[in-house]
Amino acid sequence: MGLESMGLFGSIARRKRKKQSHHMQPQAMAARCASTEYQKMKRTAQAARASKKQVRAAMPEVVTARRTGAMPSFDDRPDSGWVRQSDLVRDPKHPTRPVPLPVSPATFWRWVRDGKFPEPTKLGKRITAWKVGEVRAWMAAQATV
Repeated sequence: MGLESMGLFGSIARRKRKKQSHHMQPQAMAARCASTEYQKMKRTAQAARASKKQVRAAMPEVVTARRTGAMPSFDDRPDSGWVRQSDLVRDPKHPTRPVPLPVSPATFWRWVRDGKFPEPTKLGKRITAWKVGEVRAWMAAQATV
């Protein structure tokens, strides 16, 4: 009884053929790129990109200005407003942004945990904020201590 009759060589040959079929030969790839279907698909994609550029160019300037506008500083916010952690302490992403508390985020959260800083309010599942008035009152109390 030979190995051919057991079908072992047949399965190896099938695997080799299957592997080779996934990789296109350079000549076949060049022929595909030159085909009219490929060229039509390429022109459609270029037209879509051009129409997106036209839409962006037609957008009003107000939307662009709103997106690039600077965030109000802590001092400019009303007491009834909300402030988040990134507006209170140094943010590694924005090291030059002025902040009212010169501490790291870890120290800040330690203060919150220990009750040295006012309790936050959860505005959403992943949004924590403080009332600006409460933070200002805390800062004033710390200045008198």
